Amino acid sequence: MRKSLLGFWTLFIIPISLYSQLTGFHLYEKDGVYNVSPWLRYDRASGFFTGLTGDYFFIERLKMHGEGGYAWAARKPDYHLRLQQSFISDNTEYSIAAAYFDKADTRDRMVLPEWQNSLTSVVAKRDYYDWYRIKGGNFEMRTDISGTLKITISGTWQQYRNTDVNARWSMFDWGAKKNNGHARFRINPEIPEGRDVSLGTAIELDTRPSPLASVSAWLIHSDYANARLLHKAFNSDFSYQRGSLTITRQQRMFGKQKWTFYGAYDGFSGNTVIQKDSSSSLTYGQFLYDAGGLGSLRGYGYKEFSDGNRRMLFQSEYYFNGSFLPQTPLTKIWGLGFIFKTFDLMLFWDIGHAWQASEKVMYFVPDGFHWRDMRSSAGGGLAVSDWIKIQYAYVLKDGIRTHRGNYGIYFQFTPKLK
Repeated sequence: MRKSLLGFWTLFIIPISLYSQLTGFHLYEKDGVYNVSPWLRYDRASGFFTGLTGDYFFIERLKMHGEGGYAWAARKPDYHLRLQQSFISDNTEYSIAAAYFDKADTRDRMVLPEWQNSLTSVVAKRDYYDWYRIKGGNFEMRTDISGTLKITISGTWQQYRNTDVNARWSMFDWGAKKNNGHARFRINPEIPEGRDVSLGTAIELDTRPSPLASVSAWLIHSDYANARLLHKAFNSDFSYQRGSLTITRQQRMFGKQKWTFYGAYDGFSGNTVIQKDSSSSLTYGQFLYDAGGLGSLRGYGYKEFSDGNRRMLFQSEYYFNGSFLPQTPLTKIWGLGFIFKTFDLMLFWDIGHAWQASEKVMYFVPDGFHWRDMRSSAGGGLAVSDWIKIQYAYVLKDGIRTHRGNYGIYFQFTPKLK
């Protein structure tokens, strides 16, 4: 019976969530007044999670955004409420917002979309996210100049709490960990619990006319958070500074072909380890950085390089966008023509590392960095139609668990870049 329910979740509920995210589909909607959409997922911390997300417009440019639902395995509700007031002046939008939340959270959403993580969790017992709970609120002021330059100032106060692995079931056990002969989800890494109070800034420059536009453009994002300034005043449990800088260049090449380059640097200054008792300690996992596997160094094991207070990553990807395989004589081979007309080709190269620098050195200084420590993988991918992407990554340098010559194969369900 439970296996049947999981199959129902896979075949019906997850596609609904995906369709809603991609198309803006709403269960209920009244123009200019409100909209309601499904909020659904499956993971090892919450199990089945069912809820709703929506917006309510009080007056023009004053709206409430809400997300709420129930985690059936964890037996806990999740919610996030956000009130925002916007003002328009010429080509600039100003906004003030405040939020309050109590929910399961993760720092791993950049690895793959939430709906795809739900799919791998329910089918293969492979949850890529590391979960914890946060409760608190934030306040922010934002300036958006012509949709190109965004500047944000924010303040956040929240309580970190650990969460158990509450889910047990999946259709198959391919990604499971064996525990006393039983297939289980991998455990959530324990983090130091406590109250975090910080101030932050973020700047984003986006020269694309739209996120899906196939044009030559820059996307630059930087953010900074400081928990030291308010540490004593609010008697918080964490004192740190952290910042990041990401630069993405999207370049049109020949015909429809496109090349993208991504570079990122992340830094954290402050204590990285807390003594749990006389014989064990915990790392500040909610603030530190990982590399390896899907989303970073694709040839290496997932989070093979973990809990670094510095991370550097470069990625280069070349998309042929229908101008290679579909144009070759292979399309004339009987029985294979449809395949080569359907497949699309991309090539990629990753290089990066996550490492431990001195806790006393400022976050923006790459202390302890050496080029010889950088790890690298390269490979190619095939996009089947517009959705299924198959990637093959070949390891170019030994890692911790992975050796030169090893490889990784990944299946992603995301739209190919046009």
